Amino acid sequence: MAEDSDELMVNRGRTNLATHLAAGVTTARDCGARSNTAFELRKIAAGTDVISPRLLVSGPPLTRPHGHFWFCGGEAGGVDGVQARASELIAAGADFLKIMASGGGTVGTDQAESSFSVAELEALVGVARSHGLLTAAHCLSAASVDAAVRAGVDQLEHINFIRPDGSRRMDDRTAERIVSSGVFVSPTIQTGYRLLQQLRTAAKPDPPASAQMAALEYKLESKLSFVSRLHAMGAKIVMGTDAIGAMGDYGLGLSLLVQAGLSTTAALDAGTRLAAEAIGLGDDVGTVSPGRFADLVVVDGDPILDINATTQILLVMREGRIVWQAPDTVRLGGSPPK
Repeated sequence: MAEDSDELMVNRGRTNLATHLAAGVTTARDCGARSNTAFELRKIAAGTDVISPRLLVSGPPLTRPHGHFWFCGGEAGGVDGVQARASELIAAGADFLKIMASGGGTVGTDQAESSFSVAELEALVGVARSHGLLTAAHCLSAASVDAAVRAGVDQLEHINFIRPDGSRRMDDRTAERIVSSGVFVSPTIQTGYRLLQQLRTAAKPDPPASAQMAALEYKLESKLSFVSRLHAMGAKIVMGTDAIGAMGDYGLGLSLLVQAGLSTTAALDAGTRLAAEAIGLGDDVGTVSPGRFADLVVVDGDPILDINATTQILLVMREGRIVWQAPDTVRLGGSPPK
């Protein structure tokens, strides 16, 4: 990514938007991009010459100095520092604030730590709310989940509950706080799942591959357990892909939510009504009801009976207009846009 120009990233983003649209995604929220690339892509998505999902963007995610995704340009530290950087992002046009509350895949960061103090997180939440905006926090560590919930963050991403000893454990008190606070939880269960499938089918994986597969199996098993437990307690689970290397795999995430114990109806709700509420668009999208935009998706099959039908998209409608149609389907309401 360091070698790619901003222009190349924006052009790649155009392709990714089209891929997501064909997967039935009519609204997407981008949770962090370098420099001004996301803002530029939002302009393109709002134009008339590109058919894409409507797009909400955070711009560079807020991260501590040399923290996760520091290369995007959102580094800040201390209460005054994070407030100032958040204000700059909002002035630049951010639709919400994305906070890297723990380390991640960025080299040199710690996935088991909390990157910001509760006071810093509270300051970020305060700035966002003063402008009527929402917050979402990347939380791999148990400590970061606890800090984000205490600070009043609106949405938790990933919830891996990683501990300093490398284990993944969710305690009762944190689970209860998540439910009682009403925070939305986007578990992104599918992160790494396709790679795990590849490793599972490999003939004779070498030792490094075997270790990677074991780590991914543990990650999947623990994440399914966390989601099952939180859902049973009444937490607001929403669907998110954490799409980094591959776009358009939205149905997989819904399927994994069902595997975690959600009913097919609850999984669909997580990808429609609740997801719309989580990103602040509950009055416009997420349900088929008077006053909402006519965003509709037609699938081949009944997803109430089999959630995997959501991977078989036949037609996508955005605001009453057909914006994508499978090549071999009967055309409805005229030809889809070129």
